[in-house]
Amino acid sequence: ESHQQLIQQQLQQQHQQQSLASAGRLFDRLFAHHNVLSGELVHLEGRRGGMEESANLLNKSAADLTTLTDSTAPATCDLLSANLAACKEACGAALNKCAEISDRERRFLAALPTEAPAPSTTAPIPAVLREGRAQREAVWREYMEEVRNKAARVDEDFSKEVARLEAEYAELEAKLAT
Repeated sequence: ESHQQLIQQQLQQQHQQQSLASAGRLFDRLFAHHNVLSGELVHLEGRRGGMEESANLLNKSAADLTTLTDSTAPATCDLLSANLAACKEACGAALNKCAEISDRERRFLAALPTEAPAPSTTAPIPAVLREGRAQREAVWREYMEEVRNKAARVDEDFSKEVARLEAEYAELEAKLAT
């Protein structure tokens, strides 16, 4: 019986040692990071201060999370519940206004004189709408041409500036080489 107890004690000790080693490895992975600069490992002295800072940050995060779950989230839910009816009413009013505008447009288009439909379309297009479309397309073409010209000028200025900087850096490198 004493032999079994001795074996159990040794197994427990081994288990404790393995647990401590595992905890140490876990601690190292979480808190003992080494900065890598220029391919060399640099170990910072005074790591304990960094670990204390990490612990303080974790405590602050836990406090913030507690505040969020205990007060902020319920207050937000209450606010949303209280204003849901008003929001629903405002959305309904907006939908009614959209339907009214659509109805007005339908009546307006019905009152316009129409010409015979173009062979490729199935519904007649009022002359007023065709003329307005042509004017908008002309304005759009002018606008796009202006944007293209501005973009070309910006690209040209950028290329000139890049060339100037390349020449300046080449000159500086030549001075450094001598």
